[in-house]
Amino acid sequence: LVFCTCSAAADGRLEALGFETAVFDEAAQAGELATLVPLQHGARRVVLVGDPQQLPATVLSLEAKRLGLGRSLFERLQRSAHPVTMLQTQFRMHPAIRAFPSRHFYEGKLRDAEPVALLASRSPGAEGGSPAFLAVARPDRRLAPYIFFNLRGSRQQQAGGSHSLYNKCEAAFCAQLLAALRLSAERWGQGAGSSSRPLSPS
Repeated sequence: LVFCTCSAAADGRLEALGFETAVFDEAAQAGELATLVPLQHGARRVVLVGDPQQLPATVLSLEAKRLGLGRSLFERLQRSAHPVTMLQTQFRMHPAIRAFPSRHFYEGKLRDAEPVALLASRSPGAEGGSPAFLAVARPDRRLAPYIFFNLRGSRQQQAGGSHSLYNKCEAAFCAQLLAALRLSAERWGQGAGSSSRPLSPS
C-alpha cells in the first residue's frame, strides 16, 4: 500500500512498483489533470471517492477554467452518466442538521444511522427533529441542534492598513449569545464539563 497525494505520485520511485488499484479520496476536489498523475502507474481498477456537492476542484488558473479544466474527473464521469454509488447513511450530524443539506443538495436521500437517529429524541429543543429558537432574553430555553440568526443592519469594517475584516455588531451579539448559552447550561445542570467554541470562516 502506498499513501500519497496526486502530485507525489509522480515520484520516479513508484514506476517499478505497478498498482492493481488506485483509490482517490476527496476525488471531487482534485483537478482532472492532477488525478491523471497517479494513473500513469498502470492501475487496472480506479475508485473515486468524493462529494461533488461540497468543495469543487481546486484550479487557480482562469485560462485552465476557460478551457474546461476547472472540474474533477469525478464530475466529468458523473456528467457522462457513468454509474455512481451514493452513500446515503450518515453518522456525523444530528437529524435536524442533516435535514437541510439532504433537502437542498441531495434530493432528500440522506438517511441517519441508528445511533444518530436516537439524538432526535434526546436533544433539547428539537422534538421531532424540528429546529427551535433561542431568545437571548430567555436563556432558560433549551437549544436546538442549529439556529440561524439574521443580524440586519450589521456591517463589516476593515482595519486600517490591514486586509482583515471585523463586525462589531456580530461580535457583540456572539458575546451575548455565549453568555446565554452558559447560563442555560447551568440551569439545565450541564455546566460541568460543557464548553462553547465560537467559530468563524477564515
